Amino acid sequence: MPPPPSATPGWGPPATAVQGFRRLEQPVALLLQPQGMPPAVLDLTRHEYVWAVPLTSFPTDPGPVLVATQPITPQTPSPIRGVGDDLDALLWLVGLHAFPGRRAPWLAADEKFRLRRWPYFEALIHTPEQERVIKTLARGFMTVEKAAAGAKVEPAQAQAVVNALSLMTALRRTGHDPVAALPSGPGGSASLADLPPPGR
Repeated sequence: MPPPPSATPGWGPPATAVQGFRRLEQPVALLLQPQGMPPAVLDLTRHEYVWAVPLTSFPTDPGPVLVATQPITPQTPSPIRGVGDDLDALLWLVGLHAFPGRRAPWLAADEKFRLRRWPYFEALIHTPEQERVIKTLARGFMTVEKAAAGAKVEPAQAQAVVNALSLMTALRRTGHDPVAALPSGPGGSASLADLPPPGR
């Protein structure tokens, strides 16, 4: 029998579940099923997902979303057979729409953020404004407000991008991640902003 729907409709409870299950030592697969739609299956260890729904049809206001888990063990391997799609593309949309106008609950108000890795832009359904926020966050640690000012967008837009990148594990956070220097090139130190977004 499937679990009851989340008490709160929308992508907030599934996003919080994804963030929470990452802390477990036991690998798990997650099933997220918006009301009236087929389920998406996420393998957090492989960073892959499968879903019969194209992301161009992503429901931004899905109503209740069923959340179920399956431990991944030698006896119960990942339910994703073959190669799934890169999970970034799905988590990006979930994170953008999970907490409209507010901070994700696992982020602190006084935190500063910096891009940890470039997302694969071609796989993300995004706006030019969102891309500017991402590129601004590559310049160094900053608050959401500073990222918004640097990208010339409203703070709520920058917050949504930070929420999504955090869910994708694509951000460094002050107080949570060690601040490690990026490798130096032949000309000395390098910043993430100097590196081109990678292709795939």
